[in-house]
Amino acid sequence: MDGDTLELAALTAGVALAGTGQVDVRLLEIDAPETGRPGEPAQCYGDEATARLTELAPPTSTVWVQRDEQLRDPYGRHLLYLWNDEGAFVNLEMVEGGHADAVLFPPNDRYWGQMSAAREDAEAGGAGLWGVCASAGEPEQAPPPQPPPEPEPEPEPEPEAPELEAPPELDPDPPYQPDPPYEPEPRDQPEPESDGDYVVPAPPPDLDCGEIADRNFPVRPGDPHRFDADGDGIGCED
Repeated sequence: MDGDTLELAALTAGVALAGTGQVDVRLLEIDAPETGRPGEPAQCYGDEATARLTELAPPTSTVWVQRDEQLRDPYGRHLLYLWNDEGAFVNLEMVEGGHADAVLFPPNDRYWGQMSAAREDAEAGGAGLWGVCASAGEPEQAPPPQPPPEPEPEPEPEPEAPELEAPPELDPDPPYQPDPPYEPEPRDQPEPESDGDYVVPAPPPDLDCGEIADRNFPVRPGDPHRFDADGDGIGCED
């Protein structure tokens, strides 16, 4: 469990949960900071987001859920809206308090108007992560700023070269002719990489390493899922 995922078990089967077994649930239209996995840095405000979701939906408490157009993501998690036993809309509460960003995962957009407006208000008021983090999803401890480089000294002017005597006239028909300049042979350009080289599809939905089974794979340009914690181009390294 973190700030946007949790486990639920239905008391009785229904439209959103077809059985009574325990399932993994991803809260719709929000994206909370990650708390970090072994070998990965935690994201700013990740612990606070997890604590807030636990407060809104405590273990063993009764909650109500609602589905949207798409019930499951490609990894089998149920995509749901959640209300707690006090009637609080948990997804919206997480965004209003600055514990999560609002992110749209089409076609599930039933409450997007409320979510996007709450996100703007939270950011404008510096609520939660917006008041302490440089941006959503940044590392917990950003590297210290580097001092500006020292200015390079001005180069000393070179001494003027003495005037040289005019060279002797060359033989108009020299016995030696230099070889023509070397021209490198053209090389074939490498074939561009196909989209199949990337094992994880591009968002949506937004994923983290704890939500997929793959490890040590090339990330997409720009690393849209933020799998590459150390910036070496390989995601979810063991």
